[in-house]
Amino acid sequence: MKKELFIGIDFSKKTFDATVIDEEDPDRACYAQFENTGEGCVTFLKRVKRQTGLPVESWLFCGEHTGLYSVVLSEF
Repeated sequence: MKKELFIGIDFSKKTFDATVIDEEDPDRACYAQFENTGEGCVTFLKRVKRQTGLPVESWLFCGEHTGLYSVVLSEF
């Protein structure tokens, strides 16, 4: 069975907040805030990979469309 990782994102102009939830241990959610820049996206993705060890194919992203604020990570 494929394990999934749920990543909820709240975007704002300068930052985005991300919460990562492992389906096998939903009580152990991880939260962090990142700069809403290309560099912040790199930091975010590296952190998720390091903390979970799961392949990118098992990650499920969810975030509201906030116009320009969500474009940086969406295009990244």
